[in-house]
Amino acid sequence: MDEALLTNEAAYAERVAQLVLVIVDALREAGLSAEPGPAVQWGQKVVVATSDGVRLGNLIAYWGEKGPRVTFNELRPELSAAQRHAVRKAAETAVASVGGDLGHPGGGVLPPAAPGTVEIWVDGSYVSREPHVAVGWAFIARKDGEELHRASGSDIPPGAEKHWNVAGEIVAVLKALEWCEAEGITQVAIYHDYESLPFWPTGRWRAKTDLTRSYAREVAASGIRIEWHWVRSHAGAKHNEAVDKLARDAALTALDGRQHPDL
Repeated sequence: MDEALLTNEAAYAERVAQLVLVIVDALREAGLSAEPGPAVQWGQKVVVATSDGVRLGNLIAYWGEKGPRVTFNELRPELSAAQRHAVRKAAETAVASVGGDLGHPGGGVLPPAAPGTVEIWVDGSYVSREPHVAVGWAFIARKDGEELHRASGSDIPPGAEKHWNVAGEIVAVLKALEWCEAEGITQVAIYHDYESLPFWPTGRWRAKTDLTRSYAREVAASGIRIEWHWVRSHAGAKHNEAVDKLARDAALTALDGRQHPDL
């Protein structure tokens, strides 16, 4: 197969994975239960249920040359009109929030940071080996081409693992802001590869879970001015790759400890 076509397919697959996480979060914010499902040709399923576990069916998220879309033909036919409306509204709002296509400016070549800007690169990672799961977080702080600080870990609030790797990204932001406060830093640029990471603290999405409410509240309380920059994951951004590895290593270390607590 042509190398350029393979690269393009890999890029679309990455965008589908990101889209699925955005849809899952939007459904959860709407009071539903949602989990990423299996991959299908050109897309991925999202498994949807009520908050008390009654299966509502599947959505299928796609990302192609015309951008993101979601289909609803695998929802169960016996859904009430209210249930169907809630699912469609949450999912369609999520799709509209990412917008654009693979050629849009976000996540591509980033403009150089202004001299003196403190750059914070964050990432999270979710790993599982039944019956154990772990979430890792990491951040790297830089200024004028020099690294100032890096940190990583797997300490997240109880129950936050339901947000998968997004929990790690949220905790990474909060840990980074704690460090900034201790260092007297009042303005930063945060680089992240989960596209919707700014939506809760900026008010674009209403925070409805303990984690997202705490996230929005603590970002506001920090008083730190933040410029948000989305970076496409695994696209060669050196510092994004570095925090990705730090977060994954932290999650794997925590998982190994849970599987072998006596070692």
